[in-house]
Order: sequence, then structure tokens, then C-alpha cells
Amino acid sequence: MRQIPDNYSKNELSILDVGCGYGALAEAMKNQGYKVVGIEANAEAYAIASRRINQVIYADLTSIVEVQRAVGKRSFDYVIFSDVIEHLCDPYTIIVEYKKFLHDKSKMIISVPNIAV
Repeated sequence: MRQIPDNYSKNELSILDVGCGYGALAEAMKNQGYKVVGIEANAEAYAIASRRINQVIYADLTSIVEVQRAVGKRSFDYVIFSDVIEHLCDPYTIIVEYKKFLHDKSKMIISVPNIAV
């Protein structure tokens, strides 16, 4: 959350939360003034997240064609991977594909757990 400033802009800024789970982080970002779209493949988590944020895409985040179809021509101000990327077989390819959902001044934020702490 420290990486995403409150949205005091009159513009509607948007976030794509990849692997949003139950939507706790996404809901906190929504409460900071963002329009939040999540992606989630777990049916139970999808149902809960759908009640917390603006939209949830029910899809496997690695199904790029399916995600692209659901996202359409939209781009986002932030794409967030919070404790997700370390579970993927080919994270590099996923990062490259999701960069397509960013516009010029957008940011991708990736968080990975640190077991050394």
C-alpha cells in the first residue's frame, strides 16, 4: 500500500490487481480512490472479491488471451502482482504480457514474500 499514493486526482485512476484473492488489498486501494479490477481463478475468492471491488475477472492469470478479451482496450495506471509471481512457471513471460495493460506513465508493482524476515 505504501507504493500506491492516495488518488487525490479528479481523474479516475485504475488498478489491475493480478491474482487478487479475496480482494482485501484491492478493496484498500479502492478506498484510496482507485477503480480496481481484479483477476482471480479461485471460485470462492472470486465471489468474495466481487463484493469488495469494482470488477473481478474470473480467469487464470496465465490465460493471456482470456484476460485480454476481458480487459479489452483498457489500460491501467498500476498493475499489481502481490505475492503471486513466485508461483508462476514462467514469470518473465507473464510480466511482458501484462506490461501491455499499462500506458505511458503507468507502473507495475511486484511484491514477493521474504522468508528471511
